[in-house]
Amino acid sequence: GFNGTPVWTMIARPIVKAVPVENIKAATILDLVLIIVMLALVFWAFGAEGFVFAWVFITVCYSFRWPTITWVMLRYDWMTTMVIGVCMLKKRKYYAGGAFFGYATLMRYFPVIWLAFIVVKGLHAVVFRKNVPVSKLWFRVPRQYYKMLAGFTAVVVLLLGLSLAIDGTDVHKTSFENMKAHTEAHNLSSMRQGLQIALTYRGETEQKLISDEKREMVAELETPVRIASAIMILVFGFFLSRARSWEAVGLGLIPYFWLTTSSYYYYSMRLTAVVIHTSDLSKKRNVVGLVLLFGIELFSHASEHLMKGNRYFHISWMGISLTLYS
Repeated sequence: GFNGTPVWTMIARPIVKAVPVENIKAATILDLVLIIVMLALVFWAFGAEGFVFAWVFITVCYSFRWPTITWVMLRYDWMTTMVIGVCMLKKRKYYAGGAFFGYATLMRYFPVIWLAFIVVKGLHAVVFRKNVPVSKLWFRVPRQYYKMLAGFTAVVVLLLGLSLAIDGTDVHKTSFENMKAHTEAHNLSSMRQGLQIALTYRGETEQKLISDEKREMVAELETPVRIASAIMILVFGFFLSRARSWEAVGLGLIPYFWLTTSSYYYYSMRLTAVVIHTSDLSKKRNVVGLVLLFGIELFSHASEHLMKGNRYFHISWMGISLTLYS
Protein backbone atom coordinates (compact mmCIF):
# COMPACT_ATOMS: atom_id res chain seq x y z
CA GLY A 1 0.00 0.00 0.00
CA PHE A 2 0.89 3.67 0.20
CA ASN A 3 4.14 4.17 2.08
CA GLY A 4 5.03 7.77 1.47
CA THR A 5 5.92 9.63 4.65
CA PRO A 6 3.90 12.61 5.93
CA VAL A 7 6.71 14.91 4.75
CA TRP A 8 6.51 13.35 1.27
CA THR A 9 2.76 13.98 1.31
CA MET A 10 3.32 17.60 2.32
CA ILE A 11 5.67 18.14 -0.63
CA ALA A 12 3.54 16.23 -3.15
CA ARG A 13 0.24 17.85 -2.16
CA PRO A 14 0.75 21.30 -3.78
CA ILE A 15 2.04 19.65 -6.97
CA VAL A 16 -1.07 17.48 -7.23
CA LYS A 17 -3.32 20.46 -6.53
CA ALA A 18 -1.59 22.56 -9.19
CA VAL A 19 -1.92 19.99 -11.98
CA PRO A 20 -5.43 19.45 -13.47
CA VAL A 21 -6.57 15.85 -13.00
CA GLU A 22 -6.82 15.42 -16.78
CA ASN A 23 -3.08 16.11 -17.03
CA ILE A 24 -1.91 14.44 -13.82
CA LYS A 25 0.27 12.01 -15.81
CA ALA A 26 2.47 15.00 -16.68
CA ALA A 27 3.47 15.28 -13.00
CA THR A 28 5.19 11.89 -13.22
CA ILE A 29 7.78 13.45 -15.54
CA LEU A 30 9.26 14.97 -12.36
CA ASP A 31 11.04 11.67 -11.67
CA LEU A 32 12.66 11.72 -15.10
CA VAL A 33 13.79 15.32 -14.53
CA LEU A 34 15.28 14.35 -11.15
CA ILE A 35 17.16 11.42 -12.72
CA ILE A 36 18.56 13.65 -15.49
CA VAL A 37 19.72 16.19 -12.88
CA MET A 38 21.22 13.37 -10.81
CA LEU A 39 23.15 12.01 -13.82
CA ALA A 40 24.46 15.49 -14.62
CA LEU A 41 25.78 15.78 -11.06
CA VAL A 42 27.34 12.30 -11.27
CA PHE A 43 29.21 13.54 -14.36
CA TRP A 44 30.25 16.65 -12.40
CA ALA A 45 31.51 14.67 -9.40
CA PHE A 46 32.72 11.36 -10.88
CA GLY A 47 33.46 12.19 -14.50
CA ALA A 48 32.47 10.46 -17.73
CA GLU A 49 33.01 6.92 -16.42
CA GLY A 50 30.75 7.48 -13.44
CA PHE A 51 28.10 9.02 -15.70
CA VAL A 52 28.16 6.13 -18.19
CA PHE A 53 28.06 3.39 -15.55
CA ALA A 54 25.24 5.15 -13.69
CA TRP A 55 23.26 5.62 -16.91
CA VAL A 56 23.70 2.00 -17.97
CA PHE A 57 22.79 0.77 -14.48
CA ILE A 58 19.52 2.70 -14.55
CA THR A 59 18.63 1.14 -17.91
CA VAL A 60 19.38 -2.47 -16.86
CA CYS A 61 18.56 -2.51 -13.12
CA TYR A 62 15.91 -5.14 -12.40
CA SER A 63 14.55 -3.02 -9.55
CA PHE A 64 13.29 -0.44 -12.07
CA ARG A 65 10.99 -3.00 -13.71
CA TRP A 66 8.33 -2.09 -11.15
CA PRO A 67 7.38 0.59 -10.57
CA THR A 68 8.68 1.90 -13.89
CA ILE A 69 10.12 5.41 -13.96
CA THR A 70 7.26 7.89 -14.65
CA TRP A 71 4.58 5.42 -13.61
CA VAL A 72 3.98 7.51 -10.53
CA MET A 73 5.03 10.89 -9.19
CA LEU A 74 8.14 11.32 -7.04
CA ARG A 75 8.63 7.57 -6.70
CA TYR A 76 12.42 7.86 -6.97
CA ASP A 77 13.03 11.22 -5.31
CA TRP A 78 14.72 9.49 -2.35
CA MET A 79 17.10 7.57 -4.64
CA THR A 80 18.12 10.59 -6.69
CA THR A 81 18.76 12.71 -3.60
CA MET A 82 20.86 9.94 -2.05
CA VAL A 83 23.09 9.78 -5.13
CA ILE A 84 23.25 13.57 -5.30
CA GLY A 85 24.28 13.53 -1.63
CA VAL A 86 27.19 11.20 -2.47
CA CYS A 87 28.18 13.53 -5.31
CA MET A 88 28.20 16.50 -2.95
CA LEU A 89 30.44 14.65 -0.50
CA LYS A 90 32.79 13.74 -3.35
CA LYS A 91 33.09 17.45 -4.13
CA ARG A 92 33.56 18.26 -0.42
CA LYS A 93 30.21 20.03 -0.17
CA TYR A 94 29.54 18.52 3.23
CA TYR A 95 26.65 20.74 4.31
CA ALA A 96 24.86 20.00 1.03
CA GLY A 97 25.67 16.27 1.24
CA GLY A 98 24.14 16.02 4.69
CA ALA A 99 21.13 18.06 3.59
CA PHE A 100 20.36 15.77 0.64
CA PHE A 101 20.55 12.71 2.87
CA GLY A 102 18.30 14.47 5.37
CA TYR A 103 15.75 14.98 2.60
CA ALA A 104 16.02 11.36 1.42
CA THR A 105 15.53 10.14 4.99
CA LEU A 106 12.34 12.13 5.39
CA MET A 107 11.00 10.66 2.15
CA ARG A 108 11.46 6.97 3.08
CA TYR A 109 13.15 6.77 6.53
CA PHE A 110 15.66 4.03 5.63
CA PRO A 111 18.25 6.23 3.80
CA VAL A 112 19.56 7.21 7.24
CA ILE A 113 21.18 3.74 7.36
CA TRP A 114 23.60 4.93 4.64
CA LEU A 115 25.24 7.10 7.31
CA ALA A 116 26.04 4.13 9.59
CA PHE A 117 29.67 3.83 8.52
CA ILE A 118 30.20 7.58 8.93
CA VAL A 119 29.00 7.31 12.53
CA VAL A 120 31.40 4.41 13.17
CA LYS A 121 34.23 6.33 11.50
CA GLY A 122 33.53 9.21 13.86
CA LEU A 123 33.64 6.87 16.87
CA HIS A 124 36.87 5.37 15.56
CA ALA A 125 38.41 8.85 15.39
CA VAL A 126 37.34 9.59 18.98
CA VAL A 127 39.04 6.42 20.23
CA PHE A 128 42.16 6.26 18.06
CA ARG A 129 43.01 9.83 17.06
CA LYS A 130 45.63 10.34 19.77
CA ASN A 131 47.10 13.57 18.40
CA VAL A 132 44.18 15.50 19.95
CA PRO A 133 44.12 15.57 23.79
CA VAL A 134 41.30 13.92 25.74
CA SER A 135 40.30 17.33 27.06
CA LYS A 136 39.23 18.17 23.49
CA LEU A 137 37.80 14.75 22.71
CA TRP A 138 35.08 15.90 20.32
CA PHE A 139 37.67 17.71 18.22
CA ARG A 140 38.98 14.29 17.25
CA VAL A 141 35.97 13.87 14.96
CA PRO A 142 36.76 15.34 11.51
CA ARG A 143 35.12 18.70 10.97
CA GLN A 144 33.47 17.47 7.77
CA TYR A 145 31.31 15.08 9.79
CA TYR A 146 29.94 17.94 11.86
CA LYS A 147 29.17 19.81 8.63
CA MET A 148 27.29 16.79 7.31
CA LEU A 149 25.38 16.53 10.60
CA ALA A 150 24.52 20.23 10.45
CA GLY A 151 23.15 19.96 6.90
CA PHE A 152 21.22 16.80 7.75
CA THR A 153 19.75 18.27 10.94
CA ALA A 154 18.78 21.58 9.33
CA VAL A 155 16.71 19.89 6.61
CA VAL A 156 15.10 17.41 9.01
CA VAL A 157 14.16 20.11 11.53
CA LEU A 158 12.81 22.45 8.82
CA LEU A 159 10.71 19.94 6.84
CA LEU A 160 9.60 17.85 9.80
CA GLY A 161 8.65 21.02 11.68
CA LEU A 162 6.58 22.24 8.73
CA SER A 163 4.87 18.88 8.43
CA LEU A 164 4.00 18.80 12.12
CA ALA A 165 2.68 22.36 11.95
CA ILE A 166 0.56 21.69 8.86
CA ASP A 167 -0.71 18.15 9.45
CA GLY A 168 -0.19 17.52 13.16
CA THR A 169 1.34 14.58 15.00
CA ASP A 170 -1.30 11.91 14.35
CA VAL A 171 -0.29 11.35 10.73
CA HIS A 172 3.31 10.79 11.82
CA LYS A 173 2.26 8.28 14.49
CA THR A 174 0.16 6.42 11.93
CA SER A 175 3.03 6.45 9.43
CA PHE A 176 5.45 4.91 11.94
CA GLU A 177 2.88 2.29 12.99
CA ASN A 178 2.27 1.34 9.35
CA MET A 179 6.00 1.14 8.67
CA LYS A 180 6.50 -1.07 11.71
CA ALA A 181 3.70 -3.39 10.59
CA HIS A 182 5.09 -3.47 7.07
CA THR A 183 8.47 -4.75 8.28
CA GLU A 184 7.15 -7.52 10.53
CA ALA A 185 8.08 -11.05 9.47
CA HIS A 186 4.48 -12.28 9.08
CA ASN A 187 3.96 -9.63 6.41
CA LEU A 188 6.91 -10.83 4.32
CA SER A 189 6.26 -11.39 0.64
CA SER A 190 8.29 -12.85 -2.20
CA MET A 191 9.15 -9.28 -3.23
CA ARG A 192 11.22 -8.66 -0.09
CA GLN A 193 14.99 -8.73 0.10
CA GLY A 194 17.61 -8.91 2.86
CA LEU A 195 20.24 -11.03 4.54
CA GLN A 196 17.60 -13.01 6.46
CA ILE A 197 15.99 -14.02 3.15
CA ALA A 198 19.34 -15.27 1.84
CA LEU A 199 20.13 -17.21 5.03
CA THR A 200 16.80 -19.07 5.03
CA TYR A 201 17.04 -20.26 1.41
CA ARG A 202 17.40 -24.02 1.08
CA GLY A 203 17.71 -24.41 -2.70
CA GLU A 204 14.01 -24.48 -3.57
CA THR A 205 13.18 -24.09 -7.27
CA GLU A 206 9.44 -24.89 -7.28
CA GLN A 207 8.33 -22.55 -4.51
CA LYS A 208 7.18 -19.35 -6.22
CA LEU A 209 5.99 -17.43 -3.16
CA ILE A 210 7.45 -17.16 0.33
CA SER A 211 5.75 -19.71 2.60
CA ASP A 212 4.57 -19.43 6.19
CA GLU A 213 7.43 -21.75 7.15
CA LYS A 214 9.92 -19.32 5.61
CA ARG A 215 8.28 -16.40 7.41
CA GLU A 216 8.77 -18.21 10.71
CA MET A 217 12.43 -18.94 9.86
CA VAL A 218 13.01 -15.28 9.03
CA ALA A 219 11.31 -14.21 12.28
CA GLU A 220 13.57 -16.53 14.31
CA LEU A 221 16.66 -15.07 12.64
CA GLU A 222 15.65 -11.44 13.07
CA THR A 223 17.28 -10.77 16.46
CA PRO A 224 20.54 -12.74 15.97
CA VAL A 225 21.03 -11.29 12.47
CA ARG A 226 20.55 -7.74 13.72
CA ILE A 227 22.98 -8.28 16.58
CA ALA A 228 25.53 -9.80 14.20
CA SER A 229 24.91 -6.95 11.75
CA ALA A 230 25.57 -4.33 14.41
CA ILE A 231 28.87 -6.03 15.21
CA MET A 232 29.76 -6.23 11.51
CA ILE A 233 28.98 -2.54 11.04
CA LEU A 234 31.53 -1.76 13.76
CA VAL A 235 34.07 -4.11 12.12
CA PHE A 236 33.50 -2.66 8.65
CA GLY A 237 33.65 0.84 10.07
CA PHE A 238 37.06 0.03 11.55
CA PHE A 239 38.39 -1.10 8.16
CA LEU A 240 36.79 1.92 6.54
CA SER A 241 38.46 4.31 8.98
CA ARG A 242 40.76 5.59 6.23
CA ALA A 243 38.11 5.58 3.53
CA ARG A 244 36.83 8.91 2.29
CA SER A 245 33.41 10.02 3.49
CA TRP A 246 31.72 9.55 0.11
CA GLU A 247 33.07 6.00 -0.14
CA ALA A 248 31.78 5.10 3.32
CA VAL A 249 28.36 6.57 2.56
CA GLY A 250 28.15 4.95 -0.87
CA LEU A 251 28.66 1.55 0.76
CA GLY A 252 25.61 2.12 2.97
CA LEU A 253 23.96 -0.50 0.77
CA ILE A 254 25.71 -3.15 2.89
CA PRO A 255 24.26 -2.35 6.34
CA TYR A 256 20.90 -1.74 4.69
CA PHE A 257 20.97 -5.26 3.22
CA TRP A 258 22.02 -6.72 6.58
CA LEU A 259 19.47 -4.92 8.75
CA THR A 260 16.25 -4.84 6.70
CA THR A 261 13.90 -6.99 4.66
CA SER A 262 12.54 -4.38 2.28
CA SER A 263 10.98 -4.79 -1.15
CA TYR A 264 13.42 -5.59 -3.94
CA TYR A 265 12.47 -2.45 -5.88
CA TYR A 266 14.16 -0.34 -3.22
CA TYR A 267 17.42 -1.92 -4.32
CA SER A 268 17.58 0.58 -7.15
CA MET A 269 19.73 2.40 -4.58
CA ARG A 270 22.56 0.02 -5.45
CA LEU A 271 23.34 3.00 -7.64
CA THR A 272 25.20 4.67 -4.73
CA ALA A 273 27.64 1.74 -4.70
CA VAL A 274 27.93 1.68 -8.50
CA VAL A 275 28.88 5.35 -8.53
CA ILE A 276 31.63 5.10 -5.91
CA HIS A 277 33.16 2.05 -7.61
CA THR A 278 33.61 4.08 -10.80
CA SER A 279 35.81 6.61 -9.03
CA ASP A 280 39.01 4.62 -9.60
CA LEU A 281 38.89 1.56 -11.85
CA SER A 282 42.61 0.91 -11.30
CA LYS A 283 41.64 -0.56 -7.91
CA LYS A 284 40.67 -4.22 -8.09
CA ARG A 285 38.02 -3.91 -5.38
CA ASN A 286 36.15 -1.35 -7.49
CA VAL A 287 36.27 -3.55 -10.58
CA VAL A 288 35.12 -6.59 -8.57
CA GLY A 289 32.36 -4.51 -7.01
CA LEU A 290 31.04 -3.41 -10.40
CA VAL A 291 31.26 -6.92 -11.82
CA LEU A 292 29.23 -8.28 -8.90
CA LEU A 293 26.62 -5.52 -9.02
CA PHE A 294 26.07 -5.78 -12.78
CA GLY A 295 26.23 -9.58 -12.47
CA ILE A 296 23.23 -9.41 -10.13
CA GLU A 297 21.32 -7.58 -12.86
CA LEU A 298 22.29 -10.18 -15.47
CA PHE A 299 21.14 -12.96 -13.16
CA SER A 300 17.90 -11.15 -12.30
CA HIS A 301 16.82 -10.75 -15.91
CA ALA A 302 17.91 -14.30 -16.81
CA SER A 303 15.92 -15.63 -13.85
CA GLU A 304 12.85 -13.70 -15.00
CA HIS A 305 13.04 -15.32 -18.44
CA LEU A 306 14.04 -18.85 -17.46
CA MET A 307 11.89 -19.16 -14.31
CA LYS A 308 9.14 -16.68 -15.05
CA GLY A 309 7.10 -15.72 -12.00
CA ASN A 310 9.34 -17.58 -9.52
CA ARG A 311 10.13 -14.54 -7.42
CA TYR A 312 11.24 -16.53 -4.38
CA PHE A 313 14.04 -18.19 -6.35
CA HIS A 314 15.03 -14.79 -7.69
CA ILE A 315 15.13 -12.87 -4.42
CA SER A 316 16.93 -15.72 -2.64
CA TRP A 317 19.78 -15.87 -5.12
CA MET A 318 19.84 -12.11 -5.37
CA GLY A 319 20.29 -12.08 -1.58
CA ILE A 320 23.07 -14.67 -1.75
CA SER A 321 24.81 -12.52 -4.38
CA LEU A 322 24.50 -9.41 -2.20
CA THR A 323 25.96 -11.42 0.70
CA LEU A 324 28.93 -12.25 -1.52
CA TYR A 325 29.21 -8.56 -2.49
CA SER A 326 29.20 -7.61 1.22
